[in-house]
Amino acid sequence: MSDNITPAEPERIEIQHVLISFAGTERVFSANSGSLTESVVKTGRRLPGERVEILDGVKPGDLIVLNSTDRMTKGQKVAVKN
Repeated sequence: MSDNITPAEPERIEIQHVLISFAGTERVFSANSGSLTESVVKTGRRLPGERVEILDGVKPGDLIVLNSTDRMTKGQKVAVKN
């Protein structure tokens, strides 16, 4: 889920169930090529409506997992439903 943006602008996503914070590091899971990838992200401003800028760590086209759980692991096989 994203706003209409150009590649030069930071991505804005809902953070409620996307960001995983642990030991001062924020991460997201993406579901690329049939398995989970965990990426460290650099966040920017917190915005109204539980939104945050993702400044670095994901790229256009990454399929970000919107409902991350503590049961997910890097390399776990997944199927993407549209």
